[in-house]
Amino acid sequence: MGESKRFPRVMIVEDDPTFRSFWVRFFAGIGVNNYVLLSDSVEAMRRLQNERYTLLISDVVMPHCTGYDLAKFACKKWPDLQILLTTGYSTDLSRFDLKDCRFHLLHKPYCNIAEIKKMILHLINGENVFEDASEDSFSENEDYPCVTEWRL
Repeated sequence: MGESKRFPRVMIVEDDPTFRSFWVRFFAGIGVNNYVLLSDSVEAMRRLQNERYTLLISDVVMPHCTGYDLAKFACKKWPDLQILLTTGYSTDLSRFDLKDCRFHLLHKPYCNIAEIKKMILHLINGENVFEDASEDSFSENEDYPCVTEWRL
């Protein structure tokens, strides 16, 4: 993983142009420019078939394939991949078969960009994402302990 720490590769999958623009500004602000920005989850799945990334960030609600489906696919193909899903909707994860999938779920709207920056840098660097996080900013999902929900 040392190679990915020095040269992180990030895939962002977001169909909303406003949030795609947010991620471009966000990554420019933290000095990470090795990312792929996609609006199509099917294209993301195709790329994940053969390309290794350090971090996958994906919206949950998208045409063709949900972020959950993309996360399940990515977890099977690349077990060490860090995954951050984003959603503006309430979540009932029991509707999805996520038992073998580990990811973080970030709820929109984003309120604390500084905390999101810390979290993403920890994920990219393979560090403990909870180390300096406020205990009231995240919670484990009762049904899926490998899913951490964030309100930042």
